[in-house]
Amino acid sequence: MSFRAFLACSLLLSSACANGSGDLELPPSLATYRSWESILQRPRPVPYDLWIRCVARTPEMDRVDREKYGPHTHFFVNVYLNDVASAARRDGSRLAVGTIIAKEKLTDSDGRRPVGVAFMVKRDEDSFPETQGWEFLYFPSSGISGRRTHESCANCHAQAAATDYILGNYWGQSDAGP
Repeated sequence: MSFRAFLACSLLLSSACANGSGDLELPPSLATYRSWESILQRPRPVPYDLWIRCVARTPEMDRVDREKYGPHTHFFVNVYLNDVASAARRDGSRLAVGTIIAKEKLTDSDGRRPVGVAFMVKRDEDSFPETQGWEFLYFPSSGISGRRTHESCANCHAQAAATDYILGNYWGQSDAGP
């Protein structure tokens, strides 16, 4: 990813997360995400620089972060799948139109007050041809256009085009990385 794309994504997410209001003002179709399947046993700790991005953890990242941060300065994420995504995960099928993946960003491990939620919504491919139908959304809005939010997220997720734009290993284990 280019530095410019990383900077845009970082500014977008950090300004949205700094809001901290807890009032995410989600559209009704996404507001029930916490009733969906949670694929992590509990919110997973991640350092801030990873918290603002959506990449899967590697053992090397864990080692570097332990050296850099020690046991402190962690933020947390939780990942939810709607019924369409859960069915695909269970039976190993391709992610269909209607799949929604929510990545909740938290500042503590109790998970009671999300400060932001990123959504991947699988639409028909004609709607978002550059991302094989995936639409990327983030709440609360940072005030920039939805299209710019989509483009910032899509720039990062493009590196995972071979895995249907999914950066985490959510299908391989029940407590996948962010």
